[in-house]
Formats: sequence, C-alpha cells, structure tokens
Amino acid sequence: MTESSQTESEKSPGTDEAASPAADEAKTIKRLRFAAILLMVGIITEIIAMASFSPGTFMFFVFVGAPAMVLGIVIEVHDLVRRWRAAPRES
Repeated sequence: MTESSQTESEKSPGTDEAASPAADEAKTIKRLRFAAILLMVGIITEIIAMASFSPGTFMFFVFVGAPAMVLGIVIEVHDLVRRWRAAPRES
C-alpha cells in the first residue's frame, strides 16, 4: 500500500503534524505540578530534619528530601529553558 492510498484513519497519529499547543500546554502543566510536589516533599523533609536533630532524620533528608528538591529544580529549569528557546525572537 502506498502513502497516497492510505486514508487518514490508517496513518499513525502524530507523524505528519506536531503536537497541538493545548496538548503541549497540558503536558507542561503536569510536569510543573510534579516538580512542585517534589519541591514540597523536599521542603517538608527538611523541616522534619531540622525539627528533630537525629541521624535518622538527617539521613532521610539526605536520601529523600534533597534529591527530591534537586529533581524538582531541574525539571523547572528545563521547562524554563524549553519555553525560552521556543519563544519567538525579535530581530
């Protein structure tokens, strides 16, 4: 079967056109929500670690809280860079 004989329903989705702006915006919102949740988890574990000074809570913060905060920050910065690169440039 040639390309010209395929109907629209037979073509695989997303091959000819880019994702719609609404779908891209929805993905961005989900990604930023996830980053915000990671940051909140990191901050909460930091507060818990500061409230009770014990080696266990410190290790919990080191292995759970800090990586969650770093990952949340990386996701947010990645999204900012993507938006900055996609923004139209003025000449």
